[in-house]
Amino acid sequence: MRFLLCGLLVVACGRPPPPLPGVGALRLQLRDDECGEPVAHSVQLWRLGLVEDAEWYAGDHLQGSFEIPVEGLRIERLPHGRYRVYSDAFRTRSDDPPEFSVVGAETKIELSIPTRRSRRVFLRLYDEAGRLIQAGRYRRGGGHVWTRSEVRYPAWRVKRARKEGAVAEPLGGVPGSGPGERDSHAVTAGPSGFDLGLHTDAARHTGRFFWHHLQVEGRNEVQLPLRGEETRDRTYVGVAYSRSAIERSVFLPDGALAAAHHEVSAVCDAVLEDRQPAVVRIRVEGFKDVLVPLWGGEPFPICRLELAE
Repeated sequence: MRFLLCGLLVVACGRPPPPLPGVGALRLQLRDDECGEPVAHSVQLWRLGLVEDAEWYAGDHLQGSFEIPVEGLRIERLPHGRYRVYSDAFRTRSDDPPEFSVVGAETKIELSIPTRRSRRVFLRLYDEAGRLIQAGRYRRGGGHVWTRSEVRYPAWRVKRARKEGAVAEPLGGVPGSGPGERDSHAVTAGPSGFDLGLHTDAARHTGRFFWHHLQVEGRNEVQLPLRGEETRDRTYVGVAYSRSAIERSVFLPDGALAAAHHEVSAVCDAVLEDRQPAVVRIRVEGFKDVLVPLWGGEPFPICRLELAE
């Protein structure tokens, strides 16, 4: 490198230093991925593909967390480059919005995000004659709720750590307790069946699982597990057969009627409409469970029990 002395000014005539990265503003607008309407949401803003330097390894950098109002937000003084947004409050089992670039003085970006929505769930019950059952008693059973102890990083993130030691990853999650069983109450079916209410999508940082039960007097119980992953309004179907008809159809290995010597439990697991038959689980202590697929409208078949191993 050569130096020229010009009075008191020293000028370096060698290789110039690399230019500083440009900065610009981001005008970010979020929209619901289903209806397209503007929405407010909290997001993390990640800067992608940073190169290695004296202090950090190469990787992605969390530029900041922002509350984006319905009208959008202008974020100032962002280095030019590639970016992506993420939130643990996005709907479970959904894709993240794609990456984008900030260039020039201002970049305007609209992103569709997977917001959580409420879905209505219905249950249609059929008897052995194929008739729709119109009345029963409903209760929500016990369940399980869990919440991650810390916000997790996005799956696409390329970890960037200081060279003197890696940044600790957050913990995976901790279980929580869900509401216990609720008292049953009388319900009447409408045109779409029994209305089990609105169920909100699960978020990525929380999960839940609840049993829903419907009991018709003198018939087998029907149960339905919901995990908060409904992507649209859904109708489930089940069968509620006469308990006396079921008990007349279950026999011990020696040919004796099971109900004459044991308590016979019969519970139907409801399924999505038109997907497959509902399944009635026959349970007698000391014997293997028997699974009986039924559509409704057919007699309960003869079941012969086998001793449990």
